[in-house]
Amino acid sequence: MGFVRLKISMKKFRYKSTLMQLQVSLQKKVLFTVAIMFVLILIVMGFHVPNPNMILIMGLVFCSAVFGFGGGVVAAIIMFGYTLFFFSTGHSFIHYTDQNVQKVLVSVFGIVVDMLLICQLKTAEVEAFDEVKMLSRKLQLENQKLQHMSVTDGLTGIHNRLALRQDYDAYLGQQVVVMMLDLNGFKAINDTKGHREGDRVLAATGSLLAASFGADRCYRYGGDEFLVIHPDMTEQELHNRMESVAQAAPIVDGFGRISFSYGCTHGVLSDPDVLRTLIAASDEKMYEAKRDKQREFMETSRIQRQMMDKQEFSVKEMKTFLDEMSRNYDLARVVDPVECRIIEIKPDGKISMDNRCYSIWNSGQRCLNCSSRRACKTGRHQEKTERFKDNDYLIQSEPVKLKLPNGNKFDAVVELVNVKEHKINIRTNDRAAENVGTRAAYFLAHHDSLTHVLNADAFYEQAREAIKNRPEAVWVMATSDIMNFRLVNTLFGVLKGNEILIRTATRLKDIADLSGGLCGRLGGDQFAMLIPKDMFREQALRDVSADLSAEFKSGMYTFCMHFGVYEVADPTVPVSVMCGRANSALRTIRDDMTQTVAHFSEKILSKILLEQSVIGGFDEALKNGEFKMYLQPLVGRTGQVIGAEALVRWCKPDGTILMPGSFIETLENAGLIHRLDMYIWEQAVRQLSLWKTTDKKDLTISVNMSAKDFFSVDVYEVFTGLIEKYGVGSDKLRLEITETAILIDPEHSDDVISKLRKKGFLVEIDDFGKGYSSLGLLKNIQADVLKIDMSFLQEIR
Repeated sequence: MGFVRLKISMKKFRYKSTLMQLQVSLQKKVLFTVAIMFVLILIVMGFHVPNPNMILIMGLVFCSAVFGFGGGVVAAIIMFGYTLFFFSTGHSFIHYTDQNVQKVLVSVFGIVVDMLLICQLKTAEVEAFDEVKMLSRKLQLENQKLQHMSVTDGLTGIHNRLALRQDYDAYLGQQVVVMMLDLNGFKAINDTKGHREGDRVLAATGSLLAASFGADRCYRYGGDEFLVIHPDMTEQELHNRMESVAQAAPIVDGFGRISFSYGCTHGVLSDPDVLRTLIAASDEKMYEAKRDKQREFMETSRIQRQMMDKQEFSVKEMKTFLDEMSRNYDLARVVDPVECRIIEIKPDGKISMDNRCYSIWNSGQRCLNCSSRRACKTGRHQEKTERFKDNDYLIQSEPVKLKLPNGNKFDAVVELVNVKEHKINIRTNDRAAENVGTRAAYFLAHHDSLTHVLNADAFYEQAREAIKNRPEAVWVMATSDIMNFRLVNTLFGVLKGNEILIRTATRLKDIADLSGGLCGRLGGDQFAMLIPKDMFREQALRDVSADLSAEFKSGMYTFCMHFGVYEVADPTVPVSVMCGRANSALRTIRDDMTQTVAHFSEKILSKILLEQSVIGGFDEALKNGEFKMYLQPLVGRTGQVIGAEALVRWCKPDGTILMPGSFIETLENAGLIHRLDMYIWEQAVRQLSLWKTTDKKDLTISVNMSAKDFFSVDVYEVFTGLIEKYGVGSDKLRLEITETAILIDPEHSDDVISKLRKKGFLVEIDDFGKGYSSLGLLKNIQADVLKIDMSFLQEIR
């Protein structure tokens, strides 16, 4: 647009600039003007023109236009003289008659008007000249701007390849070092983070190079490649400067600090071809460096993939892996993020857990945003950058399962750490938490805000300290759980639930304090106690359960508390594993209201191993179709078969058949039950489709639904999708739902059940009254069939 406006302006004043080009010297202006005017006078006199003023005025205007103000003045004087002569008597001097005087005045007026016109033309000429001069200056500035834009990369602000071609001559005859640089993994950044993030990285890299080598020495060669040509630097100086550049490289979330591959050469530029040769040689060296990094990265990735593909690591395998990773990272180690301990593997294969993991950056307390804790919780790769005393610690956390020499397994995390500026100084002595802050801040950081007992992190840490400080003691770990505690919040509200939690914590803390132990809240309604064995009294746990049951007795809910107890046989086992084993014992009586305490045993350990086997083999078994649907006939009052209930068996390749009781609960606890349920649902609907053309077309099939299905999948969409896929009527599929599934989230479950019934599905409530009596709940349940548990009827009698 700027060029269009400038072109129009130039056309507007083109005639003025043309007139200016006709200007000559003053003497010639006068001579030409006199000559033109006398020629006109001779014409007027020779042809006896009756009104010669018009001819002379035209001449005056012409001279003014051609020769400027000076020509106009000379022409006016000549015209005035001729006028006096023309109106004189007998062509002598002026004869002052009235008529002649009027003619003279008219002529003089015309001359004055002509002079004013000449002045205006002169003013316009000067203004036009000034405007043309101003436009010329603007054009010059625009050209300079265009010249700068043509040789500058618009994104990075450094020179482009056109500038490089123009700068060839400037480098001739000089000794220069030439570097070609490329960003590693840049395509992946663009593909995953978008071009906006990629542009930010390129711009930051350009600014970084310009600041390090000078903007006039740096060129964007294309894409993510940059070129540096420096006449006052050696290769060694360039390498030293590139170390600073690498440390200040931009950081991309999920990728860490950007790394570079570069190659450099040097030589005397005797002609432009030498420079081209040096650039090509630097480019080849850069790609060789890039290939080396890719091989290194692929090797690292290969090892990391092997780590992620493994279900577990032995101590020996872990040590080998850490040795491999130490080649590419400033530090590679394995930690227990729950207790904030470094798991040090000794040369003889033994391990120790004496040092805190946060001592890596000279801290005295747990990180506020621990990536390894998040990795352990989510089972996924996590990373973060920790800054301490001008050092950036880029930490990548990979969750693993570590198998200790004694056969114990627990969740650990491999940390791969890179440090900016200098290597890590690992402290061997753990620092106490004297710098945590005020007593109030310390209390809030280590205690549960509701119950005021230790929180999970503090319990794990202090339990480890207690075991370490009393190596001769035998310890007991006890965990507790309130049966169906979610129903308390649902039926009575959160305030009532909080009241129960506070009262429970108070009673358990009293037991721990009197026994010289610790008490903490692990989360939700679960508490843990570490007590010396010689002070442990099982009856105290039974008394707590009985007392709280009496305090919170209700017609709609029966309070029941269970405890799992584990006698610590190996104090080197992580505290989280100790709690896990106590919980394993607790799970054996979780649904039994007649028992309060369960002890961990070898039988339970075998069950844990079985559970691990179930979870580890589930995906492959589901893929291979090892889960088979068994149909159990449903018989009507007349003895005729009216349908079937879909059951599941795990038929392993070796011929072993596992009953549901050996894997259903495990899959529920692992959050996998919805996948098995959906598999069986589809098998049932497919079977109903096959029956449509047989004598079994009137039969129905009942399928089971877990409470967790409501929160894992859209149950309504799954069932409606299946009957549409196989062309089966909704009334042929009966849905069995447990009472627990309804009461955990009544509003959500009622909405889903209502939609299913409107679609034509028959909904059955299974095991109603099992575990807690609740006649008052009947009026709120939407169902077509109610199956009452026998224990409910016995309690009523």
